Amino acid sequence: VSDHYAYVADCSNGYHIIDITDPKIPTKLSTTGYDPHDLEVKDNRLYLFDFEMKLLVFDLVNPERPVWKAGFYTEAFALTNQFICLIKPALDKFELTIVDVTDLENPAFAGKLNFQSDNNNHFEVVAYGDYVYCCIRNKLHIIDISTPEDPVETAVFGLRGSFSRGFEADSQFLYVPVYG
Repeated sequence: VSDHYAYVADCSNGYHIIDITDPKIPTKLSTTGYDPHDLEVKDNRLYLFDFEMKLLVFDLVNPERPVWKAGFYTEAFALTNQFICLIKPALDKFELTIVDVTDLENPAFAGKLNFQSDNNNHFEVVAYGDYVYCCIRNKLHIIDISTPEDPVETAVFGLRGSFSRGFEADSQFLYVPVYG
């Protein structure tokens, strides 16, 4: 929910933008045919992640007619400041690519970091401030992106068990659900 709009990812029926100005009478404004797995709304933009590993970025100046602006192939993403942080696994490593999306007409490569991991089949990423946190199975990788052209892995923290989906970061804490 952002302002008086609800953004709903319906895995088999696209995404929906619903005007909830009057919660007793919600009004569907728009729908697309994309199959979203996840979505985020930030700064009048809709970031839609689909099942084909594409991150699509839409301008929401007019929520009744979202306009596609950019697309990226990735397996996970996180938003921070004016950057999109894209994560892709490759054999025994992960690749973090940082893209500056200040100007959606011309997204710009900002930086890249390869970091080691012994497992690439269960991961998730969040960002907060100048840091990207990537949970990969039973390890938490902490990456400083304060200098986006030269990101640095600052720590790797072992977790007891494996993390489950849905971890979050705020100004003081990182919340990581684990099992096992």
